[in-house]
Parts: sequence; structure tokens; C-alpha cells
Amino acid sequence: MTTLGLIGTIHLPGRALSVHVARAFVREALRADGWQEVDEAELLVSELFTNAVRHSRSGSRPHGLVTLVVTEHTGSVRIEVIDEGSPERVPSVQDADVDGDGGRGLWLVEQIASTWGVRENLTGRAVWFEISDSRSGPVAGDLAFIGMLEAEPDFSERAGEMLGAWSDPREMP
Repeated sequence: MTTLGLIGTIHLPGRALSVHVARAFVREALRADGWQEVDEAELLVSELFTNAVRHSRSGSRPHGLVTLVVTEHTGSVRIEVIDEGSPERVPSVQDADVDGDGGRGLWLVEQIASTWGVRENLTGRAVWFEISDSRSGPVAGDLAFIGMLEAEPDFSERAGEMLGAWSDPREMP
């Protein structure tokens, strides 16, 4: 697998209200790169970001951050959700309770992604997944959308507005 380049990266507060910003960031970044089908990527980012908030130090400490990195690879896109890790929890696929409210996040990742994995170091953990390339050239709506992104390229500033205009995500309650 050859990495072709960075599509985008963003640092967000480790809070539940950041999940919708993470989804919007991935949607906009992939659309700008020519991807037409982004629903699966949005769903899986939502699941992994929620897990990072619920189960890592990024969500349990006041100024925790979660980072998204979107990279293009030969024939696929890789999305990494990087959190501050947790000494007591290791990501693993659970047997989901049919009647339960949770426990399906990594199961969904395993079912939908072409591949996925976990990478850890001393400062945190990255849970990543890859989805096969769905690009077949931009459509008219995508071209207009790409024009909007070119007119306003700094999504990080808009993400701050979406989170309530905090100038620094660590100031978030």
C-alpha cells in the first residue's frame, strides 16, 4: 500500500458534541478529494470518535483532544482517529447485545471497512480503517462544493464556529 498524500487533519475536543464536527470534516475532505460515496466513512468516523470520547483519556480529562487524519492510499482512503489512550481499555470487537444500546462500533468497522487496526505508542492510540476508493470523477454538485472549499479552505476555523466559537478547543467546558 502506497500513501499518496494527506487529505486532511483536524484536532477536536474529546467531547461528544465534537462527533458531528468530525463527521462533517471527513465528509467535506473526501468530497473535495473527489469521493462521491462518503456515508460509510462518516458512519465509521462517528463510531470511532465516540469510542475515543467514551473510553480514552481524551474524553475523561478536561482538555483532552482527538485527532483525525485522512490520507489517500493506492485504491483506498485511510482514516485514523487518534486519542490519548487508556491503560485499562484496549479496542476489540465485542459480541453486540441485540437489545443493547452499545457495543457495535468496532463490529461495524470490521464489517464495513476493507481493513482496520490499532496502533499504540507512549502518548496515545490510533484506531484506523480503510475504505476502497469510490471515486469515478466529480459530479456537478461536487464541483460546486470543491469551489466552496477553495473559497474557504480552513475548515479548522469553521469547526471552531460549529463548536460554539471557542478559539482554543482546550477552553471547551
